[in-house]
Amino acid sequence: MRLAVDATGALVDELGYQAVTARAIAGRIGYTPGTLYSHFSNLDDVFLHVNLMSLKQLRLDWGQLITGDRSPEELLRTMGHAYLRFATERPRRFELLIHAQVPGSGALPGYVQQNVDQLKRLIASQLLRIQLDPAGVEENAGAVLAAMHGVCVLALPGQLLTATWCAQDATMDFVVTGCIERAREG
Repeated sequence: MRLAVDATGALVDELGYQAVTARAIAGRIGYTPGTLYSHFSNLDDVFLHVNLMSLKQLRLDWGQLITGDRSPEELLRTMGHAYLRFATERPRRFELLIHAQVPGSGALPGYVQQNVDQLKRLIASQLLRIQLDPAGVEENAGAVLAAMHGVCVLALPGQLLTATWCAQDATMDFVVTGCIERAREG
């Protein structure tokens, strides 16, 4: 299964997710499409597993940033910049993250939701150092993640913010700082 997910990720990076087919994935790893579908319910399921890899990598990147005695404000901005780097350095992988279909009911499968929740917990751990009332920390962490995600979407090629790293970084700083100020208000 990992072989197929890795091959799919590489194909997404090379071609974009729209051009990836089960036949291309199977051909890359020496399987038949039928063998691929014995491990995954459909192509969207394979894409979900690639997205899971991306979320895990982002979580690892963020976890490595949370060291030392930097302020929570600085750490949150740095986490936003790390997400922005991921989106701009791997735009096709990020496009998959924002466009992949969730199979079935539309709810994220538990194994994917767990990783999204872990990202929110990393944000919440910093907000707890800022926010006086811990009651709204979880909701604010979700808002910060959504705001970071929005800036990354705008940074994709062909979007509004594509001119320079400076503009993108400044936008991330502005948005994350605004979220921090809102969290302070409780």
